[in-house]
Amino acid sequence: MSTHEDSVSHLHGEPPSYSDTTKGEDYSEILDTIKSALDENRQSDAIEAESDEAVRLGNFLFYMLTVDYEARIPHLVRLSAKDQEHYLFLANCMIAIPEDAIYSLPTEHERLTLGAFLWKHVHRPSRFLSLPKDLVIHASLRFYRYRDASGRYKGCLQGVAHDNGLRKLGIKLFVDKHIVIRRVAPRVRDAEILLQALDKHQQKYFEQDPGFDGVVEVRPGQGKDGWCNGSYETHKLNKAGQDYQAQREKGLKSVSYVQMVKDCLKGWRHRADKEYVNLCKATPSIPYPFKPRGDDDDRTTPGSVSNPDFWNPDVFKKNVI
Repeated sequence: MSTHEDSVSHLHGEPPSYSDTTKGEDYSEILDTIKSALDENRQSDAIEAESDEAVRLGNFLFYMLTVDYEARIPHLVRLSAKDQEHYLFLANCMIAIPEDAIYSLPTEHERLTLGAFLWKHVHRPSRFLSLPKDLVIHASLRFYRYRDASGRYKGCLQGVAHDNGLRKLGIKLFVDKHIVIRRVAPRVRDAEILLQALDKHQQKYFEQDPGFDGVVEVRPGQGKDGWCNGSYETHKLNKAGQDYQAQREKGLKSVSYVQMVKDCLKGWRHRADKEYVNLCKATPSIPYPFKPRGDDDDRTTPGSVSNPDFWNPDVFKKNVI
């Protein structure tokens, strides 16, 4: 029975003994229960955050596919300015990674910073959507590369065909058709519209669906033990595809000439920079072919590279200043 003193002490803020209330319960079990509840709470928050990032990624890929295949989705497909900036930043991160990074292990600071960033924005959301993480990285790089002069994403089909050939375009069509579209389309009808639009673009160059033959074999002298897991694209080009491929291969043969032009321009720029310094010193070593900077006349001058006469040796000699 509690005494008057016990009641008074309780009213004055002194807690009564709780020894009777535990009834021999193990203190560690109580802590484990609390910890379990907290972990469950944290896990719930993590799952919610992972889901939000996955929805963000899914919307980004859906937006890109809609533009790529010019699909007539019957509702607004929107990518916010914040998300555009985010995925452009992701692409910049990929571009900024040194080419020889594979030979140099990241520091602890780099591991903690970049690892956490990539885990949050690439690995976890792609896992949540059951998509290959490499696909997310490729998508962000194409989103960065294939833009018009106003900054809008203009689609990548023609760019992939031009830069990498119809083989790479066939791979993209295959992956989008069999892996990506049904994972990111918010509605079944949206997926159907995208697939129909994809088929129309596929028919421009291909007679049949591009696909893959998988081969696992041992190749002596190749790889660690000569073991190889390979895949070979199977696609058949139509007449338009064959013509495009022939034109592209013909263009590739002129790469050496293109390199000569680049080297020529590089040397010219170096010489022009050097001679401009000499001109500023008022001691040009050779006649300088350009008008001085700050000329009030904005019209094309004889010494301008925009004027065809600039490339005529006879006229060029007459207009040297």
